[in-house]
Amino acid sequence: MYTHFKANGILHRAQHGFCKGRSTCTNLLESFNDWTLSIQDKHNVAVAYIDFSKAFDSVSHEKLFVRLHAHGIRGTLLQWLCELFTARTHQTRVGFSLSSVIQLLRGVVQASGIGPLMFLSHINELAEILELAGVIIKLFADDVKLYMQIVNNCDVAKLQRALDLVAEWAKAWQLAVSIQKCCILSIGRILPAASAEFRIDGHNISFVSSFCDLGVIVSHDLKPTAHIKQMVASAHRRANAILRSFVSRDINIIVRAFNVYVLPLLEFNSVVWSPQGKQDIECIERVLHRFTKRLPWAQIVHIQSQAKTTKLNYS
Repeated sequence: MYTHFKANGILHRAQHGFCKGRSTCTNLLESFNDWTLSIQDKHNVAVAYIDFSKAFDSVSHEKLFVRLHAHGIRGTLLQWLCELFTARTHQTRVGFSLSSVIQLLRGVVQASGIGPLMFLSHINELAEILELAGVIIKLFADDVKLYMQIVNNCDVAKLQRALDLVAEWAKAWQLAVSIQKCCILSIGRILPAASAEFRIDGHNISFVSSFCDLGVIVSHDLKPTAHIKQMVASAHRRANAILRSFVSRDINIIVRAFNVYVLPLLEFNSVVWSPQGKQDIECIERVLHRFTKRLPWAQIVHIQSQAKTTKLNYS
């Protein structure tokens, strides 16, 4: 099915979730490239982050089958999928008590191979609709963000129209928009129409100065300082937990634990937020320096030599 979708260009290029060769990193790189070019041209960019409430569990089976038929999934394969999703039941156990059995009329099978692909085919139309509305859209499964340059009030109206289309599509396809988690991030200068209020389904969307976008904190000036501070604080907590929790003082075990539990935090999508300032770089390097100082002095030389092979990729 995935080969069929790719060969016929069914999956929109804005989708980066569960697609071969695409990830959170490619999603953020494309977005940051567009935002940086806009700032260099002295333009402001408004980014609208849309959150769907329990998106994977809210997919209507009947509408999913219609969508699959439109995408060319028919015959025996479509019948097999219909039988897979139809007449599924759910029951919850707490201790030795069981709830009553209920029938599942919505939702794709999570933690399965077919579930993510079913959701991609379900939400694919939204990217096509918003692209025709004149805004840029990036998706990672159910994480949706749309943005455009704001030069005048016409651009504000165009973005509002795109938000209205999101609300209309969500209502038609029975996906609830979580208004509390939706927000607008203004990148660059202040919006020329700052008094304008963006709305979804009649509810105002709040403006924020920063937002955690796929694990990376994006600030209004695109500087990585806010992300680095939060990331380093989490890394320090994990490093401290390793020193407190591991009874063994074996250098190999401690180094392996640091590489497994701490380094991934510091290296996650580092190509996107690669620091340029000396202060930010020193802040990150302080995690390793502080960790080594708490080890026995006889072992510091050894772990520092090990650290040379685990340098962070900032380029």
